[in-house]
Amino acid sequence: MNVLCVAEKPSIAKEISKILSGNSQIRGNDTQCRFIKNYEFDYPQTNSHFIVTAVVGHLTALDFPGQYRQWQSCDPGDLFDAETTVFVPEDKKPVERNLLAQARRVDTVMIWTDCDREGEHIGMEIVNVCKKVKPNIRVKRARFSAIIAQQIHRAAQHPVELDRRQADSVDARIILDLKVGAAFTRLQTLVLQNRITMPEKSVLSYGP
Repeated sequence: MNVLCVAEKPSIAKEISKILSGNSQIRGNDTQCRFIKNYEFDYPQTNSHFIVTAVVGHLTALDFPGQYRQWQSCDPGDLFDAETTVFVPEDKKPVERNLLAQARRVDTVMIWTDCDREGEHIGMEIVNVCKKVKPNIRVKRARFSAIIAQQIHRAAQHPVELDRRQADSVDARIILDLKVGAAFTRLQTLVLQNRITMPEKSVLSYGP
């Protein structure tokens, strides 16, 4: 079985690879992203060949479609009902290309992101990219709380399911942050720009 293991950070991918390969001097292969290397080795405990790589935090971003991006294009309140689009920013394209290339070679993707809500969401981002080239790829989640050999081996040998509900909750928060922030920033800037002295093209941002 060929397994693509994806960590949330390059440093975690390297440490996981050292433990699972039993080689503290393991060297990775370069990728188009200078921060990320791919590590390959056999893992006889599960009769698998592992490819271990990483992302660098969130892989995707959220924005409004083009017709809503101009401030005068709609009433700020309309943004609450506007559709949103998910996309991979240009600076993350090399990371995406690496995932696409490695996903073609495997049967299973195993998520090794941090075990919290953000980690589950990043895991879903990774899965969605892999499914672009391998729609039926098997998805597993490594559950661990520390980078120590016992936990890492246990996580590799006893993977669980990705928690899609936690990922969905982060999706909801990201959408709310975008819509509330954009709507109120536009509203207060447009209302107040002619009532108070403001530098040209300045914005009164809403949010913490």
